[in-house]
Amino acid sequence: MPKMLRGSDVVARDLEIARTPMTRLVGLGFRQDFPSGKGLLITPCNSVHTFWPRFAIDVVFLTADFRIVRICARLAHKRLSPIVWQAHQVLELPAGTAESLALEPGQSLTLSE
Repeated sequence: MPKMLRGSDVVARDLEIARTPMTRLVGLGFRQDFPSGKGLLITPCNSVHTFWPRFAIDVVFLTADFRIVRICARLAHKRLSPIVWQAHQVLELPAGTAESLALEPGQSLTLSE
């Protein structure tokens, strides 16, 4: 299972990647929870919604080379994120993860097996 890292910090130790139209559409839909340490990378993507998951999430917008361009912390159920034109992909994390790791625009993340 791949991991998402920032330097030596693990952002998501159990990372799913949604690349197909169906996996991108479903995203976190129909899940009951989103435990700490999990993450969903949706690519390509520059906007998300939270109509199906019934919990808040952190949404980290990334360029193709994993540089953070924007963060929507604690995006609540039944909300739309903004469209972030500079983003090529989105990393969805459990609510509070971005704040606890002090993630900020301009930082770079890496994908690791």
